[in-house]
Amino acid sequence: MKTKTLITASSVFAVIIIIYCLATPFFRFGFPSGLPKGDSAYIFCSVNTNALRYFEPKSKGVETILQLVETNSVDVLCLQELDCYDELPDSTVQNVLKPIFPFVFRKGGVVLASRYPIINSRRHWFESTLGTYIYCDIAMGEDTVRVFNLHLQTTGINNARNQFTEEHSFEDKLHIINEHMDKYEEIRWNQAQAVAKDVSASPYPVVLMGDFNSHPLSRVYKLLSTDMGDSFMEKGSGFGTTYRGLKGVVRTDYILHDKSIKCLGFKKIKDNISDHYAIVSSLDLSADNE
Repeated sequence: MKTKTLITASSVFAVIIIIYCLATPFFRFGFPSGLPKGDSAYIFCSVNTNALRYFEPKSKGVETILQLVETNSVDVLCLQELDCYDELPDSTVQNVLKPIFPFVFRKGGVVLASRYPIINSRRHWFESTLGTYIYCDIAMGEDTVRVFNLHLQTTGINNARNQFTEEHSFEDKLHIINEHMDKYEEIRWNQAQAVAKDVSASPYPVVLMGDFNSHPLSRVYKLLSTDMGDSFMEKGSGFGTTYRGLKGVVRTDYILHDKSIKCLGFKKIKDNISDHYAIVSSLDLSADNE
């Protein structure tokens, strides 16, 4: 009887360890860290805006984001899915952001806004897909950092649902969804490889931000987080959920950073800007962290 009890206890302990190892990319034990600033510490923020569908007019959405930025003393802001050019032309975005961010680079629905000079910028658009990314070299005090803003290919679930008919069985629908997800995951993987190549070629320390449309156990995340720090894993607390759909259990938005950069704090903002939560991190760019 004692042996059986011991085996049972050991099994339970093993299961707990396995669950913990699998869950840690999604959940972190810890207290809220705050967002400290200093001579070489700056605040970085990423928001998937979902085309500001919650706002009318759209400019109110940008103004709401600006309030979030002011509250958290953000220095570099990355926005994704700001595709509404008809209602938000570049001039409008620039005018709304200008009081805080004099330097703005916007291409293909992704925006990078900075309090500090952008000395170089580039856009990479993936032809015939929905993915894109930009990067900007930003002079911040005595440091220069290359900030990437990513919006990788979507999961394809919504496109799959659009193909459903009344004749489709539950098994048919699952098959359609799996086909789309496999196809789109392969597209994301190819995009991630292009990003990783640009990251490895950077002459400056890198901050990699945005919506990867990939969970933390995916090969996309594993590739892009190689030799990088994950702000949530270092200073976050609780569940790392960033996407409010799919029962609110998915983490697809990230702020990763070069190992020479130290994360001082991380915060998820439970706002009503879009179907994604804004994420914010305090990063110390000082070379003394190496």
